[in-house]
Amino acid sequence: PLGRIAQIYACKLPLMLQQFFAMSCLIATILVLTGMSRQNEILALFSGGIGTFRLASTIIAVVATLSTVSFLTFDSVVPFLNKRRIFLEQNLDPDLDDGTSNARNGLWYRSGSAIYNISRFIPQDGRMEDINVYNLGKDFRIESKTHAKEGIYANNDWTLHNGFTVAYPPDTGYPTLKPFKTRRGLIRERPSEFKRLSLNEDTMQLRDLRRYITNNESSGLDITASRVSYHER
Repeated sequence: PLGRIAQIYACKLPLMLQQFFAMSCLIATILVLTGMSRQNEILALFSGGIGTFRLASTIIAVVATLSTVSFLTFDSVVPFLNKRRIFLEQNLDPDLDDGTSNARNGLWYRSGSAIYNISRFIPQDGRMEDINVYNLGKDFRIESKTHAKEGIYANNDWTLHNGFTVAYPPDTGYPTLKPFKTRRGLIRERPSEFKRLSLNEDTMQLRDLRRYITNNESSGLDITASRVSYHER
């Protein structure tokens, strides 16, 4: 529908303004100095005792102030609207809150008595990295925790690789550890159900992106693309 298309383009508008801001400041500075030169205003400033350093420092101070205000504004507005745009492009309700969240320590998702914590989800590859699955009992106590380095979706099921399961039996009170190379049948959801969990760097503020990179780096994940996105901004 046209309404959804209009909302998508409206969400893209602040990003376009952010990208053109630096060029706009440069063009505005050139036009101002050119106009002042044509009107001999620069010569009048020099005659009044205002030197090149003072003139340049004034322009730099104005541009620096505008850049700071622009950064503080766009750093909060653009990620929020990018996230809303992604929901709209995926034909999802951007105002829907169903317990899915992009937390600082990864992605959290609850399904029945299981809670998933996923550091990274790559929907185009059907792959997850650094996965933690918590199985809860009726009294909301953790019965077991499963950790896996990687999960791959194939043959209508998730296969977890290189991990371990810690069980917390209520009778003994002592946890038991059981490592595994591969394990299937633990995650029942399809990749399409995790579609909205995809953590896009464009939907995070700069400080959250920095924490995200630090956490992934400490977990041994590939952070090259995230670092490029960070320095690009």
